[in-house]
Amino acid sequence: MEIALGMDAMLYFKKLTEASFDHEETVELIVPDTLPDVAAVVGCAGTVELRSKEAREDSALASGTVQGCVVYTPEGESAPRVIELSVPWSFSADSPGLDTSGKIVVRAELTGLDARVINSRKIVVRAALAASVKTFMPSELSWCGEAGGGVEALKCDCDFVAASAVTEKTFSLAESAAIPASKPPIGRIAGCSATMTADKLSSAGGRSILSGTAEIELLYYAQMSGELTGARISVPYSQSLELSDEEADCECSVMPTGVYVRENAADEETVHTVSVELGAVAQLTARAKKTVCTVSDVYAVKDSVELETKSAFIESMTSSASREASVRETMSSDARVKSVLSCSAAALRPNADGNALRVPVKLKALCLGEDGKAFALEGRAEAAFDCPAKRGDSVCVCVSGVTAEPAAGGVEIRAAVRAEVRSFSETELRWVSAAKSSPDPESASRPSIVVARAGRDDDLWSLAKRYRASREAIRRLNGLDAEARISPGELLIITKNA
Repeated sequence: MEIALGMDAMLYFKKLTEASFDHEETVELIVPDTLPDVAAVVGCAGTVELRSKEAREDSALASGTVQGCVVYTPEGESAPRVIELSVPWSFSADSPGLDTSGKIVVRAELTGLDARVINSRKIVVRAALAASVKTFMPSELSWCGEAGGGVEALKCDCDFVAASAVTEKTFSLAESAAIPASKPPIGRIAGCSATMTADKLSSAGGRSILSGTAEIELLYYAQMSGELTGARISVPYSQSLELSDEEADCECSVMPTGVYVRENAADEETVHTVSVELGAVAQLTARAKKTVCTVSDVYAVKDSVELETKSAFIESMTSSASREASVRETMSSDARVKSVLSCSAAALRPNADGNALRVPVKLKALCLGEDGKAFALEGRAEAAFDCPAKRGDSVCVCVSGVTAEPAAGGVEIRAAVRAEVRSFSETELRWVSAAKSSPDPESASRPSIVVARAGRDDDLWSLAKRYRASREAIRRLNGLDAEARISPGELLIITKNA
């Protein structure tokens, strides 16, 4: 006779793949007719913009552009000039089991942007990206949570932290922002680059609020002198997200989808302000603690029972840590620095040894010398974190608050670095998938009472199942409470069909 089993179910997102890799794109750039010939390239600045991402059969695709500018020295001139650049990029990642209903989370960060001269009217630009792709499939897990009357059922609670939501929100900002009052008035904007940080995710009034900052490096020609100048502006943002309060952990990344900065009308009140229009996408992976109660074993007191079982493995987050550090480095220069045009800091591949996490940081500054000539400085620093990261952990590093100022002998550059480390393990769930009972011909021949000595691996369930008794009756006869554990060698009175 089939034993009735009650099934429970839950929805979650199963992670299929997590891949991190380096990616490069190159493009030829033709100097516009309105600009002079190129003598030498000084440096580049740019923004990684995400334009599209797509889940396909067994693969994930992402594409976008690196928008920015090239600073160069013209032939026969000392003052630098600026050319806008656009480098399309696209990459794919294999993900067996993914289909169009899946979800993908993409990050692409600029680790290098440089250019070289082919001839006086042509430049080749190379963009180096640190890319990461995570893929998820919406999945349903069903298990046996109850067994029909007349049988003894072993129930086991299993706790794990699984992905409960993988979602995104696109949004736009339109703000007026001011450059520092110490900077000369803006004449014409030459170029810009931007990074976005997700600083805080909080709950308020049943909603989740994501707040962060868009940091924009602006290159412009000064209104009166026409000299190329750099300025940094910050635009805060806040967005409401559809996440419930139960989520225990949320991994969030924000990527620009478009950055547009234009100068305001030139009058006394606006010469230090710009209009910023910015599009972005916030990608979120929320993980919540779940408790699943499964029926892992069944027996009948009088009948024999044949069982079939199933199992499933669930990826569970076992720990999550966030740490902050700062880097500070002086990059030396033979030329005396008048001003810093732009600066950047890029986190490279982190190193984890199980006890600490070390993140190399690539530093770069485009400078204007006292002689009016532009040049680039590069350096390296390292951010160290006292968190127990190991190989295989998921590590997300964010660099923000990059500043650079002329210093004795060069330029001092500073940046804040935040590292989020998450560890995962596979949690196995087992449950009874089918059970059938039949009369036991040996039931009548069993002794009516047994004095049993518990073995080293015995517990109340194994003894009750062995002697076809109920656990509750064994507790009652031997004066055991519900939390009591059986000790090896302990004698227990067990009655037949108790």
